[in-house]
Amino acid sequence: GVLISDGKTLASNYKSSATQFGVTKDKKWFIGNLKNASEGELLGITNLITGFNWLVYNGTATISKPGGEGAPRTVVGIDQIGRLMMLEVDGCEKCKEGKGPTMKNISDIMVGLGSKYAVNLDGGGSSTSVVNGTVVNHPTCVDVILKCQRRVTSVVCVT
Repeated sequence: GVLISDGKTLASNYKSSATQFGVTKDKKWFIGNLKNASEGELLGITNLITGFNWLVYNGTATISKPGGEGAPRTVVGIDQIGRLMMLEVDGCEKCKEGKGPTMKNISDIMVGLGSKYAVNLDGGGSSTSVVNGTVVNHPTCVDVILKCQRRVTSVVCVT
């Protein structure tokens, strides 16, 4: 996908159909799919991360089938009045209980929370939430109940 950090393009696969989330130089949220670098420049994108797929589009859940396994999930979105929404839900993919939400579950949760648009970021062992330097969830880097953090290539940081 595409990854932009502080105005520098770190990854530039614009052919990916994955949904992206970012912010512009005017401090406005962007959620959608950039077609090329010129489009990002025109919009003034300064930071952007590529997710996997839409969960909510124009206030409607996009995942209708109950399929997919339960797992930790990390989601970012925008509510009906343009406020940022971030949600991380713990789980354990290979455990008998407490697996976490399916894609349908997390899509419905975001609609219930008032999301107008939402995108699925990474999940599983990559779902970690940190507040003021402290891990506040139960990350499962090897997809079992063991609490550990997995190295990741990109993060969403709000200050």
